[in-house]
Amino acid sequence: FSFALICTCRSPRAARKAATASPEAELYIHLLVLLYLVDQNKLDEAKKCAEMLIARADALDKRSLDPLVAKGIFYLALIYERQHKLHELGW
Repeated sequence: FSFALICTCRSPRAARKAATASPEAELYIHLLVLLYLVDQNKLDEAKKCAEMLIARADALDKRSLDPLVAKGIFYLALIYERQHKLHELGW
């Protein structure tokens, strides 16, 4: 009886690929984190989070992400407004 023999046995099931989230799900989770940070008044962290959300969506370049990006931009503007730096956005 060898413990090493037991540990090296493979499962009869076929190996599966690791599941990856869809871009929509990924950005939705990112948006939830952003909302949490804004609610907790962690504005510096929320600003970084919003900028990362927008940059990630830009890199993915999918039209289905536009509603999530719009919310990200809204919260970014809200953060700048709460920090009295709205003029820095330059929009």
